Amino acid sequence: MTLFYGVTQVADLCEIERIQKVAEKLPNFQSYSIVMKEAADWEGPVGVVTDLFEDRYFNDGEVDLYLCGPPPMVDAVKGWLDDRDMSRSTVHYEKFSAS
Repeated sequence: MTLFYGVTQVADLCEIERIQKVAEKLPNFQSYSIVMKEAADWEGPVGVVTDLFEDRYFNDGEVDLYLCGPPPMVDAVKGWLDDRDMSRSTVHYEKFSAS
């Protein structure tokens, strides 16, 4: 299981400690985070969540994906999959926006 966690700014990162605890308990769990806006207190990657993707994480399309985020992010991930002909993947998603 792999978690790709993308946020706009460092302050938006939440539950990082909880994610780390899960990773310690589940040897096949990997987590990657990315922040869209550069910040002095962030040493990780800067960009959008699809910047974290590599084909090797997606098992040649034999994968189930669960997406939750704003419509542009969900659409970008679906577009990334379409560009790689991963039509065998199953995508479950929830789009949300600020109220």
